[in-house]
Amino acid sequence: MKSGTLYLIPSPLIEDLTTSIDPALIEIIHSLRVFVVEKSKTARQYIKSTIPPYTQQEITVVELNKHGVTEELDEVFKRLKKSESVGLISEAGCPGVADPGADIVAHAHNLGIPVRPLIGPSSILLALMASGMNGQKFCFHGYLPQDRTALAKELQRLEMESIKFKQTQIWIETPYRNNQMKEVCLASLKQNTRFCIAADLTATDEKIFSGRVGDWTKDKMGELHKIPAVFLLQA
Repeated sequence: MKSGTLYLIPSPLIEDLTTSIDPALIEIIHSLRVFVVEKSKTARQYIKSTIPPYTQQEITVVELNKHGVTEELDEVFKRLKKSESVGLISEAGCPGVADPGADIVAHAHNLGIPVRPLIGPSSILLALMASGMNGQKFCFHGYLPQDRTALAKELQRLEMESIKFKQTQIWIETPYRNNQMKEVCLASLKQNTRFCIAADLTATDEKIFSGRVGDWTKDKMGELHKIPAVFLLQA
């Protein structure tokens, strides 16, 4: 019996902004009845916003668990093995990229289940595209230390790595700490280092600025509190 396919379904970076989603992806969403998601509430809202040909009661939504494959997820994989296709939906952006869905994808490969990535927005790649920094060599670091002293040291280490490997350094932060991140970056990085913040990507009021640290002012880009943002540097 041929296995079903695990479809990797990107979701909008801005809630309910389905215009950033490829129409072909929406067709696939409408063909599925089982989804593995990070948060059930937001995933159901996303699915509903695509105006599916089924009701919420007709679909199965299983949340990811940080402890690995649960009994519910094991049942999903059994359905995949029995030829039923399943969608893996990221909370925002692309599944498996700065996202816990990577473990599900790896498990699917281990079981010989076909995996199909689909086109959609990625804040990391959009920020890199907009930064004007090296897109041939880059490294994503996830979250950096919260402590200001440790953060300053880590930023200086990334600066040295950027010089050594001639690569762009990329990271993210919990939105309510964005202003602190910007403040520490401007105080810790060298004046000639290029620094970029790309915030609220794909939104009508997205904010992107890329320039030497010496070109920044404290009020550049305005308020960033609780706004999704990506940070980049190239020394």
